Amino acid sequence: MRALRILPAAIALVFLLASCGGQAEPVIASEVTTTAEIVTEPPTEPPTEPPTEPPTEPPTEMPTRPPAEPPAEPPTMPPVFPAQAVTIRLTFGGDCTLAYVNDEELDKWFPGKYEQSGSYTYPFDGIRHIFEQDDLTVVNFEGALTRTAAEDVGKKWRFRGLPEYAGILPASSVEAAGLANNHTPYDFYAQGFNDTKKYLREAGVAVFYEGSALVREIRGVQVVLVGCNAAYVDRERAARGAVREIERHKRADNVVAAFMHWGTERSYAPDEWQSRTARTLIDAGADLVVGHHSHTMQGIERYKGRYIAYSLGNLAYGGNGLARDPETFLLNVTINAGNGQPPNLGIAATPCYITSSEDRNRDGDLRNNYRPMVVTGPRADALIALLLERSALLENGIATVDIYGE
Repeated sequence: MRALRILPAAIALVFLLASCGGQAEPVIASEVTTTAEIVTEPPTEPPTEPPTEPPTEPPTEMPTRPPAEPPAEPPTMPPVFPAQAVTIRLTFGGDCTLAYVNDEELDKWFPGKYEQSGSYTYPFDGIRHIFEQDDLTVVNFEGALTRTAAEDVGKKWRFRGLPEYAGILPASSVEAAGLANNHTPYDFYAQGFNDTKKYLREAGVAVFYEGSALVREIRGVQVVLVGCNAAYVDRERAARGAVREIERHKRADNVVAAFMHWGTERSYAPDEWQSRTARTLIDAGADLVVGHHSHTMQGIERYKGRYIAYSLGNLAYGGNGLARDPETFLLNVTINAGNGQPPNLGIAATPCYITSSEDRNRDGDLRNNYRPMVVTGPRADALIALLLERSALLENGIATVDIYGE
């Protein structure tokens, strides 16, 4: 509903024009001030429906989305291509949760296993050697690091780790953590989110999230990481934000990767919206799209010469005590640049299991000890075959992929 009141000055202007016989100088709009009071009823948005079935991975009912921080405008610079050939290596890993679940101090959760291990870098001991070979390792860090008191945030599952867990990442050669997901910004309100950013940064880990991309220069090549959470929120709005970030940062001489938290939990293929959105992100300038959230390994496809890895699966994931889908992979990205040419990307995969335990429950599911490991031999062959099988479901799915290091 609108209520509009026009000041008497505007009415007087009409009489003045009339008294001049209608012959008057044109009136410039900016020279006339009209005061109006507009009362607008706020629009309502339909609530987001939770999953109809309780998934084996913890579902999430989202509280109010925290306000995005205003982005800083990047400086405008002409493209600069390295004169000499350079090679840059990136590693992307999936969901990492180093936390209690709902503040339950039970030995079955990550903190209990971690304390029993006696190893400071325990969750990454089986894959750390891969991280040490690259220039930048990136994971999805899912959960808050905070000492703030637990409150009812309207969520069934909350992940909270101790602030000192932040140091595990740099000690394991993990240099960057994506925080755009459905847990880190929400599980313990803004305080928990701010604490997480603070502790990770103090430990030397670069963080990025919606509205705050990570920009890093590696041997003369700028690498930009754009984070986006499209799980249990207005995903169209979230995707539009990611497109804006990509368009702001993309240059002819840099590499922009979109790090997407999206899809349906426990699914083995992306939905139509994800496929369409992935193409939109690449059309906007993304050189690579890397996804997570489904807690499963999904396929890879190529669109306009650029790769889309829809879901890497879990990694060091403390949100579930079982590893029903143990398959995951590290996405190893090689950037070749220089000689006056734009960067060119290639990929390989490191086949992994999310657990290094061989213990199983009565249903035959592996128990999760929150320590992923690289698999070799028949297990590696079967995992890569499964990755390609799921890639074949996609319109432009890849038919082959190199195993990293082979």
